Amino acid sequence: MIKPEKSNKNHINKICLIGAQNRLNDLKEITVLSNKHRVAWLLKAITLIDLSTLSGDDCTSNVTRLCIKAFNPLPKKFIELCKIETNFFKELHVAAVCVYPARVGDAKSVLKKIDDKSHVALASVLFSCYWFSKWSISAINQSG
Repeated sequence: MIKPEKSNKNHINKICLIGAQNRLNDLKEITVLSNKHRVAWLLKAITLIDLSTLSGDDCTSNVTRLCIKAFNPLPKKFIELCKIETNFFKELHVAAVCVYPARVGDAKSVLKKIDDKSHVALASVLFSCYWFSKWSISAINQSG
């Protein structure tokens, strides 16, 4: 391991001028996305989000709010400002909802009520405190 006081700092003072100029030219050629394309990519990013509620004191109402948010990820004001056909936003949703095993049944029930053919995945996690717990495994199995 190199100790900071013994390291050779001379390499910092040496710059490859040709390499730096080439990199600068490359950066100049990068095109910035137009606002239209930027919005499209931001909307695409929403479809990759995993909404999680992993609070130890979660309750049915928290899980319900999270599931509703999964199908309505954007504020109405933003949708109005976008001036995009509103039917487009009806199809917009996040990728998944993640909850503790004890809340899988609640989340599944709410997701099914919102959209029976939901493409929002339901995920659960087993932290070390739940590991091999008969309770957590049975909670997942009972949720169907």
